[in-house]
Amino acid sequence: MKTTILLSIFTFVLLSSAIAQDRDSARVGIHQSEANMHRWDSMKTHPSAPQLQRGTEMARKGDIIGAIRAFQKAAPARPSMAYFNLGVVHFETGRLEQALRYFRLSYRARKDSVCLEYLQSTERIINEHKHRK
Repeated sequence: MKTTILLSIFTFVLLSSAIAQDRDSARVGIHQSEANMHRWDSMKTHPSAPQLQRGTEMARKGDIIGAIRAFQKAAPARPSMAYFNLGVVHFETGRLEQALRYFRLSYRARKDSVCLEYLQSTERIINEHKHRK
């Protein structure tokens, strides 16, 4: 798990310069390319909250509703991780406003630098979409 998180952070730093180059892609700078990393690999899990692992497995299988329910059940035990994962699910399914809401909740629960990066990137993407309209 730590390796996945560290790999995600390292890749995010490397790809952050791509944000300015490709503003049409909501995923640029937030996730690695599909060839290098599956989109759900940034999700956080913890042994004390098996619902986090269950939710991640459901998301990987395409059961988005099941994943959301599992992460919501995990929120009392691990709010920051559960809300972060909910943010990732909503982001990946194109619901940026919902993703932003959950990234904010995650960051409020625990001032995590990865969450802050996702939060700021999602805010920027939403603002860019609003300016285009």
